[in-house]
Amino acid sequence: STQSTGFMLKPTSRKRRGEELERTSEPFVGKITGSSVWLIEKSQIERLYRSGFYGKGILSRGTPSFSFPSQNSTDISTILSTSSQYKKRKTMNTSDTTNDQSNTAILSASKSNDEKCFTEPLQLMLEEALYLKHKEKLLDVEDEGVRLDEHSMWNKFCKMQHDFISRYVVYQHYKGRGWIPKSGIKLGTDFVLYSSSPVNVHAEYGVVVTTLDSTTRQPLNGNQLSWTLVTNKNRVCENMAKGLIICYVLQPTEKETDFLSINCLKHYKIEEIIVNRWIPVSYTHLTLPTKRI
Repeated sequence: STQSTGFMLKPTSRKRRGEELERTSEPFVGKITGSSVWLIEKSQIERLYRSGFYGKGILSRGTPSFSFPSQNSTDISTILSTSSQYKKRKTMNTSDTTNDQSNTAILSASKSNDEKCFTEPLQLMLEEALYLKHKEKLLDVEDEGVRLDEHSMWNKFCKMQHDFISRYVVYQHYKGRGWIPKSGIKLGTDFVLYSSSPVNVHAEYGVVVTTLDSTTRQPLNGNQLSWTLVTNKNRVCENMAKGLIICYVLQPTEKETDFLSINCLKHYKIEEIIVNRWIPVSYTHLTLPTKRI
């Protein structure tokens, strides 16, 4: 587990907000699609999202609620292109439409024989997928028909996302403390933190992840944070009534750990800073020193 040298935020407990995952003999099954993991079985989608608020619909803002009525054409691309909701999504985020052939195959497989409609898949971030495998032991992930073990998932995800280790360290850190981390792309941050169900409450914090060398404390992976960038992100979060957390991930040296193994996580440390904009007018009640220097 990671070590934190910062503060500890305390949301409501997982039990109070109903985030206890249902333990069953059959694990959830997801497939790597583009830069995320998709679940296509309707029964699994409903159970996983209801239990822990993991993932989001590929078209919906939260829980998957979009379906495509049966048409004469079996071409899922045609059905998607005629959906105004899909067009809006495509305009806002073109990354979701990459790897069209793979997406088409997954969506076609999610067609319900009983309801004669295409059910919207559940999209998991890579961090969510690994957490469900590594910590909860509740998810199996397939890549091109091959089921991956934990070690293979770790190496696959590290290759898919250059800063995956640091992001997963932060995701696991907050998830283990009862928060619900979700993608922060709308705020320009890495994550946003919910204290309870995203259906019922707004996120309380935006989290920016930056990696530092544990020895030199110099930024790695080219993710240097300037004061201009911090100010910009803080202004966005402030306008959205959220706090901003700068999360420094202290990466161990190569001599200390093997980055090809998930066991390297125990060598990571985290430092957290909450950023607030200083407004001088708020401190007019303070007495300033009159002595000249």
